[in-house]
Amino acid sequence: MAGILESAMLWRGYNTLDPNNSYYTLAGNGNGAGLTFTQPVNRVMVTNYGNVAINVKFGESASNTNYDIVLTPKMGLAISANFAQIGLWAPENVVVGVYGLREDNTAI
Repeated sequence: MAGILESAMLWRGYNTLDPNNSYYTLAGNGNGAGLTFTQPVNRVMVTNYGNVAINVKFGESASNTNYDIVLTPKMGLAISANFAQIGLWAPENVVVGVYGLREDNTAI
């Protein structure tokens, strides 16, 4: 875990957004949105730009009862994992940013 913060890694492109794995999406009105990355990513950042909480599920679809975390309004999170799909669910429309990062930052 300490390696993520080492400055020597930054110049090699570590922890830089891969433009091929970054999305803005709209989830809401009781409908879920699923995003499938073009290839499994090492880290994911999710930002809730809306005014309502959203349910987030890693690796599969999210719903009002199926989620890993609840992301409150105007908050974000980063998770280190290896998966190719993320699910979002919100009770009303909300703009959510989903950003996939790969350790080597290669284009996919």
